[in-house]
Amino acid sequence: MVSIELYIYQCSPLFSISDQVTGREKLQNIAQMDKLYFFCRSANKPPGEGANETGNPDNYSALAVLGEWRKTLSNLHVCSITGCRCGGEYTWSGYRWRSIEHAFQAMKAGLQDNDKAFNFTLDSGHFIGKGDGATAQNHRNVVVLTQENNNLWAAKSSSIMHDITRAKYAQCPNAAAVLDATLDAELWHVGSRGRSHRFEHLESVRSRTRAAAKCAPVRSQVAERAARAATRATLNAEKEEENDDDESFYVQYH
Repeated sequence: MVSIELYIYQCSPLFSISDQVTGREKLQNIAQMDKLYFFCRSANKPPGEGANETGNPDNYSALAVLGEWRKTLSNLHVCSITGCRCGGEYTWSGYRWRSIEHAFQAMKAGLQDNDKAFNFTLDSGHFIGKGDGATAQNHRNVVVLTQENNNLWAAKSSSIMHDITRAKYAQCPNAAAVLDATLDAELWHVGSRGRSHRFEHLESVRSRTRAAAKCAPVRSQVAERAARAATRATLNAEKEEENDDDESFYVQYH
């Protein structure tokens, strides 16, 4: 696959020779991507020094100073930073949640039982909704899905997880800072029995957040230009009306 991508890149008339070299370097960098591992009970080791991790710890100095950063990347994370704007909760789909896990399990249960799904929200006042991420995870089987709903969940769960994750990191500055400080490393979640799963949805949120930040000044400039154009159009229209009034006055009295 790499050789095919490189061939297409080299043959494209849209890129110069320097661009082609950059493309080769990017492909090489992908093969050497740093890897960071985490889960809800991770020890607070410096980045690059955890089990199976790759990458130069010196490149992650900004991440290292953020306490419990590994736990922050977990779906079970509940923000407890004093003064954080999120206040230990975030809003998604019209409800308040303590963790990604709460929202995710609610959506799953909601395929079959809306009342039990509601218990995962903070709005419900239920002990599950008010509990930590582990409480939500421990009640993931509160509703046993039918085979039909299981198939439906398998088809839509990935996109739901992505949406929930975007909402959480958009509303929790502390979590957003942690995610950004992971640079371009692959993010691997250590699951049960030591099996690891790459959180590509989390990497996607990281990329989209950075892209949005870069686009913000451009959007602001576009909005300003549009406002100025609208103002000019209004002034021109008013001027035309004044000219029409002057012409009417001239015709009437001359």
